[in-house]
Formats: sequence, structure tokens, C-alpha cells
Amino acid sequence: MVSGCGSTAPASHLSTVRRVVPMVVRHYGLGIAVFVPVTISGHRYMMRLDTGAGASLIAPALAARLHLRPHGKSAVAHPLGCAARVRPLLMSVPWRLGDIPLPAMTVWTQSHLVNKPARVDGLPVAGLIASDVLSRFGAATLQYWNSRLVLGLPGIPRTGASVPASRLPRSGFIESVHVTINHAHVPFALDTGAAFSVVDPQIAAQSKLRTIGRSGRIGGATGCQVPETPVALNAWELGSIKLPTALVLKINSTQSLGRLHVDGILGSDVLSAFKNVTLNYLQHRVQLSGAMHRQPPTTPRRRGSREP
Repeated sequence: MVSGCGSTAPASHLSTVRRVVPMVVRHYGLGIAVFVPVTISGHRYMMRLDTGAGASLIAPALAARLHLRPHGKSAVAHPLGCAARVRPLLMSVPWRLGDIPLPAMTVWTQSHLVNKPARVDGLPVAGLIASDVLSRFGAATLQYWNSRLVLGLPGIPRTGASVPASRLPRSGFIESVHVTINHAHVPFALDTGAAFSVVDPQIAAQSKLRTIGRSGRIGGATGCQVPETPVALNAWELGSIKLPTALVLKINSTQSLGRLHVDGILGSDVLSAFKNVTLNYLQHRVQLSGAMHRQPPTTPRRRGSREP
């Protein structure tokens, strides 16, 4: 999750057309990561699909090979509350998301950008596609069940429950929703780039969430790592939608999520329990449909950093 360096780009005629991009869904233990194919200057890559980032990121080595020029002043992003300096570049070379041409626009790079895994389906991972790109299409629907990204308002499923969303301050295009935990309404960022869902320690304490595994560290795309402890979240809802029993990571710092103005992150580990997850950027709504049966998570026993 990268916030604090988003730009403003109004939705265009792209929102009126339904477009489909293949997705690759990867399971890493209990975590789930989503990737999409891109073509940059005639070469094929994969990029992580990250609705929890306000600005798209490109690997510094690739940016250097493409001779991308600076495009503005550097800024400080705050993934998981850490400070990471990022530099804006002009993506001036031809590039595509799937087979969809993308315009020249500002992308960002960071010297310690972590691309894990390094390759997906044999293609190098070049960074991440964020909500600054997705919002140009008005809406983005992740079909976890058949590994497709459907872009545009006509691609929104006709069935499913939706809830209002709000754009996080100074985040560019990151949307947040209110999750109900023990009758308390808690703001969560909707973050498909997060392999694991995350909760603030104060919320975990107030809700008496039970620890079910060993502590470790969770890492982000910019190299930031913060301590965490896995806890069980059994009864929680998004509007009228019951969310599945989940193992979420309690971030062991009250400052990590505070800068993001949320108390949790709803990641792909939970979102993938639904066939369709739609972010309607134009109407600021999130829609979930087609809950899929899943066994409750087991207690993780490994130590160290939980990545990607």
C-alpha cells in the first residue's frame, strides 16, 4: 500500500466500454497476490494489481533502461506508516495493460522497491498497477473465480451487495469502506495489493481478537517492514455482507495505519472469498458478489517476514 503521492486524473470515455484483462492469482501460504500482464516499449512484464496504492510504481532498473525522465518533485509515501521517498517519472514510452493502450502519465519509482516474486508465469515483475490507472476506467471488477480483471462501468455485475466508499485524504484514488467488528464501524482501506488483511492493535484489543500464531514481520513493496501478530477475526461484516472467518495480522504499532487514516486493510486474502469485487470509482461504491465456500484458515507456524 502506497499513499501520499497520488495524482488526479478524471475518468474518460474509457468508463463506457467493457474491457477484459487476464489476471494471475497466486497463493502464498494464507496470503494471495494478484498480477496483470503489461507491455512496455514492446516487452512483456507482469505488474501487481494494487488498489491500495494511489500511484503506480515501476522498478528502478527498468525505469533506467527505458530512460524515463523525472516529472516533478520527489515525495514521501507512507506504506504501513513507514516513510519512503519516491520519485515521479514520465512514462513516455508506449505501454499497455493487457491489450489496452495507456496514455503517457506520471509513474513513480523507489530505490528500494521490492518485487517479490521476481517473475510470474515466466515474466519479470515490473512494479505495480495502482488506482491511478484503474480509476481512468470508472470501475474495476476483479473476478477472482476465473482470473479476469473487467474494466469499465458496463463490466459491473448486475447482482451483489454494494456499500459506500470514500477516498482517503491525500491518497490519490485509494478507497476505504467501513467494516463492522463487534458492533463498531471501523475504516478499512480496500487493498488488493495486500496479500494479508491487517488490523490496528487498538481495534484488536477492543474487539478481544485472539492471537493464533507467532509474531513476525510484514513487508511492503517499498521495503518497509513492521512487526505483526496473527489474530482470528470471526464475526465481521461489510454493510450487509458477512465476511469470512479470517486470520488477519495485527500491526504491533499504533502509528503504522494512523498515517493512512484507517484502522485496517482489507486484502486479497479476504476479498478473494468472493467471485467478484468491484470498485466503482465514479460513484464511490464497493460491490461484492458470489461468496465462495472456503475452509477457515489454520494457524501459521512459520517465522520471519510474511511476503509478498
